[in-house]
Amino acid sequence: MLEYKIKDVVLDDLKKLKIYELGPYSRDRENHNILNFCYDNKFIRDFDLDSILEELVLKEAKRGYSILAHNSHLFQKFPDHLDYPECFAYAIEKEIFTKPQIKKIKFDHEETPESFVKTYSREDLLGYLRKELLHPKPIPHINSDQGHCIESH
Repeated sequence: MLEYKIKDVVLDDLKKLKIYELGPYSRDRENHNILNFCYDNKFIRDFDLDSILEELVLKEAKRGYSILAHNSHLFQKFPDHLDYPECFAYAIEKEIFTKPQIKKIKFDHEETPESFVKTYSREDLLGYLRKELLHPKPIPHINSDQGHCIESH
């Protein structure tokens, strides 16, 4: 019973995030420990994480679509200029947007929706995000004396 409550709390926490918050969330020691405890003890499984990650990816893709669909002649943004073009490519590939919606989007560099997906989709995007969530890469430390990044080990 307790495992279900813990699972619900962790998954509800993840659902509230935006795609760009996954890294900071997973690098927080407490979040990292709880999430990995739940995962290692099979309270939370790949399917649970993947369904939430897909929601976050699609939410980001829809946010991107909103920006692209409301372009004006004074300000033009293209799909490859989005913060997360791989999310937009994922949504196109999954046919989240209708054909009339896709027609509203202007692609640059002679791209088409198909070529955009081919260029920007990431194989196993959800699996990649799940791995990054469970095992985040450390943030490089800035050495202010030398002015460059040093990977932490």
